[in-house]
Parts: sequence; structure tokens; C-alpha cells
Amino acid sequence: MDVTTVQAYDVRAPELAAGMRRFAPEMIYVGLSDIFHAGRATADIGCGSGRDVAWLQALGYQVVGYDASAGMLHEARTVFPDSDLRQDSLPDLASIPDGAYWNVLCSAVLMHLPQEDLPAAMVALARILVPGGRLYLTFRQRCETSEREEDGRLFTAVAMDTLALLLESSGFQILLRSGKADELRPDVHWAKIGAERNSS
Repeated sequence: MDVTTVQAYDVRAPELAAGMRRFAPEMIYVGLSDIFHAGRATADIGCGSGRDVAWLQALGYQVVGYDASAGMLHEARTVFPDSDLRQDSLPDLASIPDGAYWNVLCSAVLMHLPQEDLPAAMVALARILVPGGRLYLTFRQRCETSEREEDGRLFTAVAMDTLALLLESSGFQILLRSGKADELRPDVHWAKIGAERNSS
């Protein structure tokens, strides 16, 4: 994970976590239940405010959330004390064993990685899934020339086709892909990919 981005999340954690909790996950992750294996072990990579971990728990998934920012984890643990929240980050996910999960949610995280770390991140996401495990990705793309916001957070632009190719080369089969403009910010576009780790 980009170090300056993690530092920005640490500094602004109360504000950013509160902002994330204002959005209902069921409106963001349309179709997730059609992708994920119901009730199975699930990781939320980049769990941020803890909102999505709590939501997935309520739906019956066995969930562990991971985040790079100690500040965001503190906010998440304060609001969701019953959630299992741990510190780790892409591109390595070093603390997570191979084949630990049936489902992985990775929402609004990849854009915080430098371009050169994306191939390794795809390999790590495949590694922590069992064969046949499912991945649900969302990522934010900007239409600006700068990849840094004023607070220092990195927003790497990733083309949908590029990311799909990276996933396929890392052992995934693409199940769905779609895009949507952000309703509040006309300069922001969100993309979504659902994928399954190949069994072979």
C-alpha cells in the first residue's frame, strides 16, 4: 500500500470513517450475494470503517477485515467491537495463509496501490482464495491529470480491461464487470469486477 496514502488515512481516520458509514453497503454491492459463496469464510481487504465487515456478518458470512491504517482500524473497532479486524495490506497480505477464504471483498483499495504493485496484488488475492473462491472488486477512477488528492492519497487510474487481464493472468475467470458514474462527484467513476479463482 502507498505509504503516504496510509498516513493520510491515519490522520483523517475519524472523518473518513464517519463518511464511509453514511453509505449503505447493499446499495454499493449490488449482485454480491450472487457472486459470493453463502455463509463461507470471507475476507474484507481494505475494510476501512468496518461498515462492510459488520454488514457481511449480518448476512451470515464468517468475516475477517484487514486494513493497512491503524487509525482506520481503531475507528472500526470502536464502532464495531464484535468484528474481527486485523492489520495487513496489499500487495502482499503476508499474514493471510494460502487458501484461507472462499470469498474476498476488495472495495476501493486498488486505486491506492502504485501501478507497479498491481500484478503482485492480483496474485495475492488469488493466493488467499480456495480454488473456486470468489472475488468482488470495486475501484475508483478519476478523470483528472493528478493521481494525488490534496491530503496525499494516491488514486491510481486503472483501466477496466487492464485489470481484467491482470486478474485472468493471475488465475481468475471474470464473472461480471460493470461501471457507474458517482452520483455525487461527476469527475469520479466506479468500476466493479466479479471473478472466480480457477480450480486448476
